[in-house]
Amino acid sequence: MRFEELAKASGLPEEQYSRTLMSLLTGKAIDICIQLPAHELDNYSNVKEALLRQYGATQDTYRKKFYTERPRQEDDPLIFISNMTIWFDRWISLSKIENSYENLREHVIIDAITHAHSEDIQSFIIERQPKDIQTLTQIVRQYRAAYPNKPIKQSAEENFICYTKETRTPRFSRPEKKPICTNCNFKGHYASQCKTRDIECSYCHLKGHYANECRKKQNNLSDRSKEKQASRYQPQSTSNQNYGNQNKFYNRKPRSEHTTMTIVTKSKGLEYYPGLVGNQKVEVIRDTGSTSVVVHSKFVKTHQYTGKYVAATAFNGTVSNLPVAEINITTPFYSGDVEALVSDNLPVNLLIGNIKGVRDCTQRDLQDWSKAIKVSQECNAVITRSMTKEQVESDNLQNESNSNQQNDNPTKETTDQETTNQNEMTSNSNIPPEFNNEEFKEEQKKDPTLSRLYKKAQTNINPESNNEPYLDNGMLMKRSKNKNKIIEQIVVPQTYRKTIIESGHSKPFSGHMAVSRTKKRILQHFYWPSITKDVKKFVSTCHICQMKGPKGRHTQAPLQTVELTDKPFQKVAIDIIGPIPIESARKHKYILTLVDTCTRWPEAIPLVNITAIDITRALSEIFSRTGLPEVILSDRGGQFTAEITKAFMDMYKIRMKFTTAYHPQSNGLCERMNSSLKQIISKIANDNPQNWDLLIPAALFAYRESQQETTET
Repeated sequence: MRFEELAKASGLPEEQYSRTLMSLLTGKAIDICIQLPAHELDNYSNVKEALLRQYGATQDTYRKKFYTERPRQEDDPLIFISNMTIWFDRWISLSKIENSYENLREHVIIDAITHAHSEDIQSFIIERQPKDIQTLTQIVRQYRAAYPNKPIKQSAEENFICYTKETRTPRFSRPEKKPICTNCNFKGHYASQCKTRDIECSYCHLKGHYANECRKKQNNLSDRSKEKQASRYQPQSTSNQNYGNQNKFYNRKPRSEHTTMTIVTKSKGLEYYPGLVGNQKVEVIRDTGSTSVVVHSKFVKTHQYTGKYVAATAFNGTVSNLPVAEINITTPFYSGDVEALVSDNLPVNLLIGNIKGVRDCTQRDLQDWSKAIKVSQECNAVITRSMTKEQVESDNLQNESNSNQQNDNPTKETTDQETTNQNEMTSNSNIPPEFNNEEFKEEQKKDPTLSRLYKKAQTNINPESNNEPYLDNGMLMKRSKNKNKIIEQIVVPQTYRKTIIESGHSKPFSGHMAVSRTKKRILQHFYWPSITKDVKKFVSTCHICQMKGPKGRHTQAPLQTVELTDKPFQKVAIDIIGPIPIESARKHKYILTLVDTCTRWPEAIPLVNITAIDITRALSEIFSRTGLPEVILSDRGGQFTAEITKAFMDMYKIRMKFTTAYHPQSNGLCERMNSSLKQIISKIANDNPQNWDLLIPAALFAYRESQQETTET
């Protein structure tokens, strides 16, 4: 193909193609031409066809390459795309079809139909070489009439060839039939070769396994067990169903492709940690074999159910439909909103699986968490008792005052008072217990940062609108929408903001989360205009987060600009390409490259080894043509930093400069030239890969002749 392009470019007549080509051939190729009849030597088409056939370059060869070749990780995408284009063109060219869409379409359809059949019928079709679909139909009918009992469908493993990245050799072939052992029923050996033929189970007295592997024993033990066994959940489908079906079981084999989640049996050997589901205390267990969260139904409220169901498959194949609920959890492993499966038969309160965002806690972290929760519970118990006493006294005084002010309609007044108290308690239930409602309302009015929201709330005609402030019994509130849920937020004045942030970040149940999670937790109940800025400032100055946070993250030093040179070969950059996967016929595996930083002139020399002696010899060869540079830039390879190389540079008064370790971009000019040179060599050496080292001068010529974008020369 390349010979034809060069011949056309040079204006060579077609009748001279054959003689010119034979004058360039050597070795096996010229022997093939000599064996041809004399009258065919002047016919270029006959010579070309004989050479391609002898070297296996048939249309079937290129068709297989086109369909089976895969891109390699180390190659540039352009190389693979170019190869695919070349293989397709050669496949179609050797098929000798006319250059039209209809002929190409018919050829591709015939090829697909042919290779969809079994190998026998493929050979039958290829021998007859059908030119159109009608002829192909007649050939297939003839075969089926002659061999009615033979299969015509291609098996899944037939003609399946996959090439490895390094060797490009077939990795899979048609599997051979393996013997089956009649003792252990495993493939690959006979019963006389079976290693388990002398093993006998002490439980069932059968040969081939030990007692601890006996399935009969395991089944009997599982039947006698009264504890709740481990279950495996596989999310399979979701649908809107009634909650009454959640305990319905039916037998079904689990599908292996679905993710699993295991609920362990509650036993004394497991570790349980305190946590929260909403505001309810729970026992939490971490299961690394799970992929979901499971919670007991007693901790889930009716409005938290999403209406979805998940088919949960047990280890023995039984399946139960479990409802899904959205809950808020606070645990040492995960804190925040999460979708959980709800079960009545869960042996623990809450199970945390391998969900997104779960943390891996050390034993020390879990101990600190448990201690902090214990101290917090003791403090909360004292605060709760004192606050309960004050609340009872306040309620008694309020009841006495209300009884003295009753009029002729006591029932209505009582109802109105109860409704007012209930609304106030509902709207302000998110205020921390240490805050006083009346003082909190006064601070809202006096806070200058809330004046705009307060005025807007006083003029708000529709309190039900989202993202708008409103007044609820004198309390400044804000209603927001988050994931189809309406959240009522209390607007916090400056006096109480630090306390709110501490509760959402520094408390034991808060877990010292990052800025985003802390902010989301606070926004579930509270709001103020500068909440993002305040939370970020508080978290960044948290003493515990600074001590326990990740260490060793240092910013990278800024890169400096490379000094420019105005003299050719005053400064050069060198690098090494290799090892190249295909060793040349002269044992070359590496290429030493050099590029002038001023003129961008490239040099390249193939090498067998890359020792310091080989490098200095190659540099001497280059410098004999270009002259000695003042500075050489290279990476920190051992061959460049060796004492021999240093002595060589000192002898010629050359200063060596090295790039920063693991930063090849410091020598980007040479690296870019290496990439271009590798692409050029891989393309021009496609048909003769063993002689790629002989094509380096041609590659350098092509690179030097192209215009440089930086120098425009």
